[in-house]
Amino acid sequence: MDGYELRRLRPGEEEAFLALMYSAFGFAEHFSRYLEFDDRLGVEDTFVIASAERIVSGVQIFTRPIRLRGESLLLGGIGSVATHPNHAGRGHATRLLHAALAEMQRREMALALLFTSRLSFYERLDWVQIPYRVWVLNEARTTEPIVQRPMRMSDLPCAMEIYSRYTKDLDGVTDRDEAYWRGQLRFAGNPDEDFRIVERAGEPVAYARSIPFEGLTRVMEFARFGDAAPELSRLLASMAPEGQGLFIPDSGDRELQEACRLAFRDVRQIEFPDQMWRVLDRERLRVLVGAAPGTPDADLLGQVVGAGHHLFWPSDRF
Repeated sequence: MDGYELRRLRPGEEEAFLALMYSAFGFAEHFSRYLEFDDRLGVEDTFVIASAERIVSGVQIFTRPIRLRGESLLLGGIGSVATHPNHAGRGHATRLLHAALAEMQRREMALALLFTSRLSFYERLDWVQIPYRVWVLNEARTTEPIVQRPMRMSDLPCAMEIYSRYTKDLDGVTDRDEAYWRGQLRFAGNPDEDFRIVERAGEPVAYARSIPFEGLTRVMEFARFGDAAPELSRLLASMAPEGQGLFIPDSGDRELQEACRLAFRDVRQIEFPDQMWRVLDRERLRVLVGAAPGTPDADLLGQVVGAGHHLFWPSDRF
């Protein structure tokens, strides 16, 4: 392409990349946190198109190891898709997305995921929209008091244990080590995240993390020990904004749902439309879910990550 070069971001160009993000979105702090705190993201994961004067377009690949059907596989996240307004309409983003997909296949990633409101743009590039379920909790009731407090870093080992036990049978969740946990607590939702712990007899038994996001109060993640559904439901009630709904991912937790029906006057289920997926390793996914050869990508994705089949915590997004 005349006058433009597609390449990886070079060390020392981080500020130029953040300047591009600011020109496209009007803010850059969010992207800066990922560069600084996500230890699975480096300059080698950032593809850009550059002119002689500046970086004009960019995209980033985020690595998330997830579990599906009892197996560990790599999910490739697409984020930070941006083009400088003075260079828009020239196919830069499309070119970068093709390069990112080829790179993810080279790295043997099985699935690709992105979050967007520009559904038609990505549909033209063969991405498939797969809605996911959330609960909307309205009108919190007065409930029994619980012992709750803000999460402290000294709680991290216990929070990791609660997460590990709660998610062990859930498809789609990210496998986290301590380094990822520490980074994620700094890049996911900060500085407005509300991370609270519930205690019983002085020991943490559940937690929930919420942030204001696009005008809604959204719980980005929660977990509990096996018998702590009542405490977690009351924690959620205490986090609900007055006169507004609290939006939480559907984890398939029936005990929690029943407890929430006692803690809220109105509990309903809706779908969010902003996840779009791509098949990268067709044969592996086909075998994983027992799909027939030749199954179209949209149908295969419906079996792999359709509503009710998986849970990808919003706190792990990119």
